[in-house]
Amino acid sequence: MTSRRSFLALLSIISTNGCGSNNKNIPQNNHAALSENPFQLGVSSGDPCDDGFVIWSRLCLPDEYNKQDVEIWWSIEEENNELAQSGKAIAYNSLSHSIHIEVSNLKNNCWYIYKLKLGQFEIQGRARTLPGKNFNLNHIRLAYASCQRWEDGFYSAYQQMVLDSPDYVVFLGDYIYEYNCRKKGAARQHHLRKALSLQDYRDRYTLYKSDPNLQKIHAFCTWIITWDDHEVSNNYTEKNGGNYSSTRQILSAYQAYYENMPIRAGSILKWLGIRIKEVKLYRAYHFGSLLSMFVLDNRQYRDGVIIFDNNKKQLAVGEDRTMLGKDQLSWLRLSIEKSLPENRKWNFIAQQTRFTPSNYIDGKGRNYNIDTWDAFYNERQKIVDFFKSSHTENLVIIGGDIHKNWVAEIHEDLYDLKTKTIGVEFCGTSISSLPERTNNKKIKKWLSDNPHCLFINEKYRGYGMIDIYPSEIHVRLKAVENAKNPFSPVITLAEFKVKNTQEKMTIQRV
Repeated sequence: MTSRRSFLALLSIISTNGCGSNNKNIPQNNHAALSENPFQLGVSSGDPCDDGFVIWSRLCLPDEYNKQDVEIWWSIEEENNELAQSGKAIAYNSLSHSIHIEVSNLKNNCWYIYKLKLGQFEIQGRARTLPGKNFNLNHIRLAYASCQRWEDGFYSAYQQMVLDSPDYVVFLGDYIYEYNCRKKGAARQHHLRKALSLQDYRDRYTLYKSDPNLQKIHAFCTWIITWDDHEVSNNYTEKNGGNYSSTRQILSAYQAYYENMPIRAGSILKWLGIRIKEVKLYRAYHFGSLLSMFVLDNRQYRDGVIIFDNNKKQLAVGEDRTMLGKDQLSWLRLSIEKSLPENRKWNFIAQQTRFTPSNYIDGKGRNYNIDTWDAFYNERQKIVDFFKSSHTENLVIIGGDIHKNWVAEIHEDLYDLKTKTIGVEFCGTSISSLPERTNNKKIKKWLSDNPHCLFINEKYRGYGMIDIYPSEIHVRLKAVENAKNPFSPVITLAEFKVKNTQEKMTIQRV
């Protein structure tokens, strides 16, 4: 395992010179004779800003290169094939030959083609910078997805997602699952053990990233990414006191996450030196005049799991429990306040799990799901109050985790439909991960007991596609007919239009 000191030193080099073009210690190796394609895990771009993004890849190299740092060439072209930038980057052996090129000084709101080359092999992808904050943007298309357990199904949903042509993909967690393979009902098998060590996590990402459909959507457009629990272990929180994960396992999972995701070195470097078990993933993105998006980390800072009494009944949940942690909640409030004077048409919160109550009929703090916002009801209401106090009725929350679609209204008082609707929630189903076993009778009861909820689907796997305009958003819930079929067609399960007016926010099924 890479030591903390050497890991930090490498990240320091990358963050100050991500492109590697001025580093005198770059190895001058000749890889012209490589016999196999080193880009077998594909490419990706992520973490966009007004003038750039991160370009990622991870090399698969023959044994003779496995203990060497390797130099690659990269270039960025505009859509008219005009060269915009080029340089060299280092794939460090100590970081599993991953590449993170932090590009800047590009035009805002532009598509680019980026290329990576090593020896005779070359690979390319597309990326898009964000519009500047004063850019008058009239439309953007986002896809959102989560939960892609390898053995539960094929990633056929991503074939259709490419055809839907999103500008950005928002991935909401559970990119990998740390489990052993299911013994029964698996659509495809793997033979990896439960992930505990750094090499275990690296092997798991290698498996997942070998999927051709996942590679295609990564190369197609820029991703905005956060994580959930299975990137470490099921129901993991840092405050579990070791019940689920050791400190060594946590750091191994965090390092592997960085090695395999298009995120900036600074997201780790800035924080890891202070607290060894933190990766800063919460951040804000602004899409011109149209949209502000606040991406949250619901997992890393939350209070531990609820304790049960001797009769296996849930103890009363405390009002002071936090899912976001003090610092992140303060950041969210200040970020919202800072963005409001800029009068963007929409405010999105991208986070991991179901936000609105699924225990409406029981009331807050009772009969709650311990892993959703129902167990953190006081903090949840604080977020709603941020928007309520600003008189802003343009909130859209997207989530994942629960392996079902859940579409609901967000009221000023989440447990009182008589209060004003200030937002809507679209919690997505999974790309492939199986749901809990349920039936239509149970779904009808959910809808009856939760009158703010407008739609539930637990049968189908899929993703969401959102077209955002100044006065409305159009949401299509896309579903794979059979995730165990690698060539399964994708259907539109339901469509919704959300209108944003000065009087009120409305949602209507199309």
